[in-house]
Amino acid sequence: MNTAKILHNTAMEFYDLAKIAKAKGKVLAHDDYLQKAYTLDKEAALKMQSGVDDDFWKYVYVRSAGWLAYQCGQFEEAKSLAIIGLSGKPPAIEKAQLQELLSLTGKQLNIKKKASFTSNKNELVISGILASADLDDGKIKIRENGKRKYRVVHVAKDLIQNIVRLYMGEIVRIEASLNEKNLVVLKTIRLAA
Repeated sequence: MNTAKILHNTAMEFYDLAKIAKAKGKVLAHDDYLQKAYTLDKEAALKMQSGVDDDFWKYVYVRSAGWLAYQCGQFEEAKSLAIIGLSGKPPAIEKAQLQELLSLTGKQLNIKKKASFTSNKNELVISGILASADLDDGKIKIRENGKRKYRVVHVAKDLIQNIVRLYMGEIVRIEASLNEKNLVVLKTIRLAA
């Protein structure tokens, strides 16, 4: 069995563990397993790039690593992997999935770019994974895309349960404002495109 295949298979095992952790509500374990899966799958994909040009698995691995990068919020990496996959002659199904990945990463990068140009100093746009919630205190924690840090967002207590039910573990886009105490307060939340 070649090294790339071993790396890819191990990555898929970590991906399965990430899904199980998410189902159990263990967001930090989910994120950790997902990051490990991405790291291993990226290595497998890059090892395959030096192989035969029309090798089917070369495209499968690069597509797989690209989608894992996307799920980790590493949109630049996902875009780069999609471009690598599309630079060859991928089979039709892989080509379609790589094109979809490229399109979605472009949208995410545009959201990120627009968020950095927010004109009002007290207005914020935050994109990331809804990682945890404190129902009693009315706070949610967002793991910002591509970062290991979390942003605390204050939510009206009458809304927090619905937000947790609908968005926990999902990639979201939040519009918020800073209040007089310099706390980040939720205005709107939706699934990221």
